[in-house]
Amino acid sequence: MKIRLHIIAFLAGILPFVFLTKALLFTNPPVWPDEPVFTSIAKHVADTGKIGTVIYGINDFKTDQGSFPYPPVYFWVLGAWGKYFGFSIASVRALSIGIALLTLLILYGILIELFKKPYVATIGLILITTDIWFNRISRLGRMEILVSFFTAAAFYAFLIMRRQKRIRAGHILLTGVLAAAAFLTHPIGILATMTISALTVMSRIRKSDKIKIISCLVICLTALTGIWLVSLGTIFPYFLKELRYAALRKSTLPPYILHLVTTSDVWKYIWLGHLTLFAIALNQIYRRKKYSVLFFLVPVILAYGLVYFGTEMWYIGYLQPWMTFFSIATLLSINKRTLLYQFTVLLIIVITVINVIMFGTNAGVSDTIHAAGGNYAKFSQAVDKEVPQRARVLVSVIPDPTYLLWEKRSTTGVLEFFMPPLNTASNYKKILDTVDVVVANKFLEPMLPSYVRQNTAGTPRTIYSGGYSATVYILVPKNQRVYTAGK
Repeated sequence: MKIRLHIIAFLAGILPFVFLTKALLFTNPPVWPDEPVFTSIAKHVADTGKIGTVIYGINDFKTDQGSFPYPPVYFWVLGAWGKYFGFSIASVRALSIGIALLTLLILYGILIELFKKPYVATIGLILITTDIWFNRISRLGRMEILVSFFTAAAFYAFLIMRRQKRIRAGHILLTGVLAAAAFLTHPIGILATMTISALTVMSRIRKSDKIKIISCLVICLTALTGIWLVSLGTIFPYFLKELRYAALRKSTLPPYILHLVTTSDVWKYIWLGHLTLFAIALNQIYRRKKYSVLFFLVPVILAYGLVYFGTEMWYIGYLQPWMTFFSIATLLSINKRTLLYQFTVLLIIVITVINVIMFGTNAGVSDTIHAAGGNYAKFSQAVDKEVPQRARVLVSVIPDPTYLLWEKRSTTGVLEFFMPPLNTASNYKKILDTVDVVVANKFLEPMLPSYVRQNTAGTPRTIYSGGYSATVYILVPKNQRVYTAGK
């Protein structure tokens, strides 16, 4: 009977996820340029056993030989998946959805562990799955949802371990390995190690066990990361070079979460709602002495910090599980007969409703290009018809039609836009000089539009299909190319 109740509660909690996934599978978010890039790396792993990609051509970073500034776990997982189920966009997004379902199952377990009641866990899952950013990363062919899976699994293992009278070494090791796996999927996965370390310090467990847990977390992280870096071998200097550039590029970008707040009234309301919840929680902690709320506030602060300094839009998807735990804990700390309780319930409902309304658009992703109801397959077919089959094409398009272009061309026949280091633009020009056609609807880096303007043959053709548009530029023969920076 109890198991049946949990099954019903879990299925009720993921209903919004099922509905929204079916309705928005390829449209919100639109197929992003990162997805074919990461898929090409996974294909390279499946074919050669090494992290690398030919989607950027032959370049100074040796990306075709195994250098890429990301940890390997997601590419291993996607590569293994692709061997059996292929590397189409449907297959790639199906993997993300499957991982998301496993993550939600673990999150349900966490909610039960924290709050005990199935109906509370159901409400928690609804809050998580109706968050627009968590919902987006649950479909996207990137590594965010796998990081969320490992982070949730590590946190759940920690919670189970925390209530044991005698903590076992194997349980400590499992928590450490899962937290390290989150980092080895993406560097922002360091959130798992940081959060569990902080909560270990705050937990009522023996000091000796606290030392063991934190030591294990640090050792697992450093040891497994060290093994991965050593495995890069002779490609390591190129990896460092690309990692340095990636860090330099990120340092020039404003935090995306700040961009949302300053450019959208809707996002202002959401973040204002979060700030109001923080104020309520602080009131409960310092005036009402509800110190248990602090256990949930610390992970939210850590998550917000990493999302802010991480700059990427997709990182916002990491926030909602922690915000959900925090929101429920804050609400349950308030006397139900008070006006503050009613206000907090209303506040959580309003934030959720705003998120649900935004599912009708691609708000915060690429509003100027796409409608959420576009037909990605029809658009990709229209692009494919306009590109000569034997031509080498560079794609700078959202939604990205690369998956269909791959079906009729070799993998090396389709390149993605490539953001060059500031001091090696000549490297990018060498790559562009190998391209016959450029397809674009958004120039995603500074050099490409200038090069295209100076080397387009005839009048570019703009495609309108499936609710999207893109322009096809046929370039002049390679021996007639010119390029002057800034023109």
